[in-house]
Amino acid sequence: MISEHKCDLKVIAFMVLFFSSVTDMPAHSIEDGTVIRQLTPKDGELYSWLHHGTLFFRSYDDKEKGNYLYCGASGYLKTVSNLDEFSGMIQEQFDNDNAATIFLKSLLPRVIFSFMGPSHAFVIDDDYLESRKALPDDAWEGVPVGEVQKSSQILKKYDYTGPLIKDGAWTLEFYASLHNGSVEKWNLDGKIHPFSVDHLKKTVVEKEGTVIPMPEIGGP
Repeated sequence: MISEHKCDLKVIAFMVLFFSSVTDMPAHSIEDGTVIRQLTPKDGELYSWLHHGTLFFRSYDDKEKGNYLYCGASGYLKTVSNLDEFSGMIQEQFDNDNAATIFLKSLLPRVIFSFMGPSHAFVIDDDYLESRKALPDDAWEGVPVGEVQKSSQILKKYDYTGPLIKDGAWTLEFYASLHNGSVEKWNLDGKIHPFSVDHLKKTVVEKEGTVIPMPEIGGP
């Protein structure tokens, strides 16, 4: 299993070589339909926190959502599939509390949701609300404009407001719009030094079908 391979230079070299040779090929031409590509801060703001270790994304032609692989201080390449693995990966990135605090305030909801959230779902923040607003009417596939506007009003009350930080500990909550029309609340807490994400609780606050989900064009 990839999750247990020793992540020494030979393994990294093989992974990068594999990445270089398959990224432009259709998934069906790859054995078992797997594509692996390396991610760096050059791939956008979502990965701007990545200062240490090596991060890969593995996608499949027969699965809706792929997964992340990380090689860090342990020297092993592991699938980031739970909160402890995610927290450990993030903890390795920051050399000072200021950098950790900036990450917490600006990026944590979108980053953790990309790792642990469902596909075709979005963190509700200013960018998401503006993206919905900017879509032309025909992007909503025949949904009445009034219904789209009603959904936007519901979602607006769940806009992200940022974390609370006190005595070296932090808490935050954010909301996500899911593909089935529901809204889910994510409650998180942890510490600034060393940075950690200690707990995660998810709660459905709007039932399935309450809002019109974002069309899948431009989705994850």
